[in-house]
Amino acid sequence: MQNLIKGEEGFFIIDMMIASVFLIAIVSLLFFMGNANRINHQRANHITAIFLAQEYLNKLEYELRHEDLSVELNDEKINYNECDFVIKKDLWQIGENSYSVKIEVKWNYEDILQNEIQEREIYLLP
Repeated sequence: MQNLIKGEEGFFIIDMMIASVFLIAIVSLLFFMGNANRINHQRANHITAIFLAQEYLNKLEYELRHEDLSVELNDEKINYNECDFVIKKDLWQIGENSYSVKIEVKWNYEDILQNEIQEREIYLLP
């Protein structure tokens, strides 16, 4: 240790501290970028589910308004953006000319069941 140039004592420790700070910053940045991508994918799936629910509500309302009371209420499966969505439709009459429609969209994200439920009451003119 006697071979150190005069005035350079302690520079090795400062260099290691600076390198450690840069390494921690890079690892943190990569971690947060990964989380941001995961959150964006989850939000994209949720937005897709919202649009699917709206689409099926509109279809059922259209069929009811055009006196097609033979509406199919079978569950449907759709694969979009590498995600499987299951659409469940419920329809029940709440009055003489009124119906309640409920659409539930389910999908799995990271092995956790997610769902979006939307309901609408439809009043038909007599």
